[in-house]
Amino acid sequence: MYKEKFSHIYINIFNFPLKKNHIISVNKLTTGGSDMYCVVINKLKGIYMLRHIIYGINPKESMSSIKKNYYKNYCRTDTDTFYLCKNKKEINKLLLMHKIF
Repeated sequence: MYKEKFSHIYINIFNFPLKKNHIISVNKLTTGGSDMYCVVINKLKGIYMLRHIIYGINPKESMSSIKKNYYKNYCRTDTDTFYLCKNKKEINKLLLMHKIF
């Protein structure tokens, strides 16, 4: 398995192609109490799908920085939408709003 260091840990939910042929390691969780999640949702043929959940996000980090880091490794789609969530409860609420079960 090829491992590479990232400032965040990515969970590949929907298997979109990576720009490079490598696998992201999600074995380490080095988050503090104030770290957040970023949920990436996209829409394909009118259906919302969960693309990734990124955790270990510093609340002070800008959305443009999060997106820049994300697109270094993943292909951009026209329907990607990024949401910051404080906890898993907020993630679940967001997924229900988009009818992702």
